[in-house]
Amino acid sequence: MNIDELITLPDLSKLTEGELGNLRGNLDLAIDSLITGMKLFGDFMFWTDANENYPKDKDYFGDVGLFISQVSLLVSILNDRLGGIEYEISNRKIKGTKK
Repeated sequence: MNIDELITLPDLSKLTEGELGNLRGNLDLAIDSLITGMKLFGDFMFWTDANENYPKDKDYFGDVGLFISQVSLLVSILNDRLGGIEYEISNRKIKGTKK
């Protein structure tokens, strides 16, 4: 089992438009926050590397790189889920479904 199988959404067809909107907003905020955090770690790595006093013998860069790669995977999965929510919202508008 991989992380993609662990992150599941409820049955979108059973949610109201308000619930879908809340889910969409929360997921969008989570994605934006994770991307902002990844940028912060990138900045941290840059400034740390440029600091002469930082101990270069530690493998912090490898650990941070691993962290960033895993967060990237998580962002990709969440973005996929967001696409499913947006598809459901769009589909309801086309069909004129009211819930």
